[in-house]
Amino acid sequence: MSVARFVIQVERIQSFDCADVAVHPYDPAVDAGPLGELVCRCAADSRGVTGPATTRIAAELACRPGRHVWAWVARPVADAAPSAVVGIVSLVSVETGDGVRCSIGWLFVDPLFRRRGVGQALVAIALRQAHSLGAAEMHVETLSSWPAAVRFWEAVRLAAGVLPARIPLSGESRETAEG
Repeated sequence: MSVARFVIQVERIQSFDCADVAVHPYDPAVDAGPLGELVCRCAADSRGVTGPATTRIAAELACRPGRHVWAWVARPVADAAPSAVVGIVSLVSVETGDGVRCSIGWLFVDPLFRRRGVGQALVAIALRQAHSLGAAEMHVETLSSWPAAVRFWEAVRLAAGVLPARIPLSGESRETAEG
């Protein structure tokens, strides 16, 4: 599987709110179950490409040795089930010799809430956190076989300012790229 990579300037992102959801810090005691339900709703696309296992995501949100992880969830504001999670984003930061390097670990939005600004609201919070950490840019990867995700990140990159075009596909798997 090939990976599409993007670099986004964090200083130029504007605040973005979505009236459909409220965004809160991820709380594993409250959000782990609803996160699993969200991943199941997002796990397979129309071509049968499945997403990662819920246990893998939960483990990465809990611990990434040598890295700091932040995560936020989106909950619908007009929902009878206040524990419902319709989106999540995680930000991973690591100290390097050149400063702080930030990347998006995961971004999921419930299919029923897509194209309503939920993903943008989640990404804006992650970008603000990356900026507060002193990062100049945020790195993002997605599978090239997920065209909607590639289009989303291209739009985010363009909204954040002028940078070189999308980083060429590497042909690496996510596991290889993280190694």
